[in-house]
Amino acid sequence: MPGTERAFGTGGRGERRGAHEPPGRQPVEADPDPQAGPAAIVHLKVVPGAATEGLAGRHGDAFKVRVRAPPEGGAANRAVLALLAERLGVRPGALVLLSGAAQARKRVRVRGLDAATVARRLAREAP
Repeated sequence: MPGTERAFGTGGRGERRGAHEPPGRQPVEADPDPQAGPAAIVHLKVVPGAATEGLAGRHGDAFKVRVRAPPEGGAANRAVLALLAERLGVRPGALVLLSGAAQARKRVRVRGLDAATVARRLAREAP
């Protein structure tokens, strides 16, 4: 049917990248907020209710994190922030959930560490 062709990678079924995610994005980026001081934004894919807990490596343009906590009442979000704080060696108050409170894909600000340090520490912890 004329006019119904779709170019590869235009958001059809199976497309993993949303319109808001530029191609080639890294799982850790520098925080663009100059008032944040040294800070980074971490992109996560969270699996709540998992049998095992921890970092599970890269998942496309994010780090995959498994937590035992269920996705109810913010329990999984609290578990993710606690796990990240422990693995990054920062206090829990240094982490802020920026987006994705009710979704598997989340963005977390890490205050006090630059993007390169955060990326290095998470890569070291992931299998």
